[in-house]
Amino acid sequence: MAQASRRLLARSLKDITDVNPDELRGDRPKPVLVPVPECAQEAEEAPSSCQVICVASGKGGTGKTVFTTNLAVSLVQQGLDVLLFDADLGLANAHVLLGVSPPYDISQVVSGERRLDEVVVECHAGVKLISGGSGFSDLAELKDWQIRNIADQLKVYEDRADVILVDLSAGISPQVMRFINTAHDVIVVTTPDVTALLDAYATIKSMARAREGFEVKLVINRARNEEEARAAFEKISAVVARHLSGVALNLFEWIPYNWYVQNSVNMRQPVVLLHPKSFVTRTFAGMAERIKTENTKWKERVAAERAARPETGALSFARRLARLVFK
Repeated sequence: MAQASRRLLARSLKDITDVNPDELRGDRPKPVLVPVPECAQEAEEAPSSCQVICVASGKGGTGKTVFTTNLAVSLVQQGLDVLLFDADLGLANAHVLLGVSPPYDISQVVSGERRLDEVVVECHAGVKLISGGSGFSDLAELKDWQIRNIADQLKVYEDRADVILVDLSAGISPQVMRFINTAHDVIVVTTPDVTALLDAYATIKSMARAREGFEVKLVINRARNEEEARAAFEKISAVVARHLSGVALNLFEWIPYNWYVQNSVNMRQPVVLLHPKSFVTRTFAGMAERIKTENTKWKERVAAERAARPETGALSFARRLARLVFK
């Protein structure tokens, strides 16, 4: 009996190992973003004058959140009303870098315990923050109805803020791409490391699947000097130009690797506040000034859009975020 069982097991194993793995996989279409059918949409609203900027990175450890928090403070110093949404849901740490301990975070909004306006806190720098929560794995992939709930409540802040900065989690998960593909502008933060550049390209490539004719602002972080930063940009720019059509990749800025940034992280304060006379602070001030100029043009564009088509809501980030689903 034992020998017969061994022969049966041997034949079964041979049957399995003879199977072509590709035959088991079959055709599995990749998820794409599609709008909710018109019949399910509500009446359009006038576009918001708030500019929504998503900050993304292909991999973790590029300094994306350090960049976003300091940019938020620099924009406030330029006189803009800024809301920072830490959308690294479940592994958020923007509140740590801003030196605050919010009593509530986005997990309470998702569970229905709190409204979004109860979660928003104002940091000592003047930045309004929505903390993304930390240590909650279920926040990493929210359901469509949960994202719609957040988007509906976020719409109120589009009417109040000048700029909404969305600090995304690293990678190209469907949830990340949903935010990216509904933002008005996208900044991708990377480092000169080859692996970071490859992951940044993968992020831009994923964006190109759902968006046409868009611009990406690239920030090279932790560069030893300007030459290294420009060399890194030329590498990724050449690959994007060769393989992705309709993508305008611009070097928005490069940020040096220095002691001031690391010290500010350890002190739980933005470097632009802790070391206001440093080169890094001047770099962030320059970026904030350029975004402020863009924001002025954005508001002028929205005003013209409202005058020409007051019934449309095509420019609203929250509306698009609520209406896009993955199929």
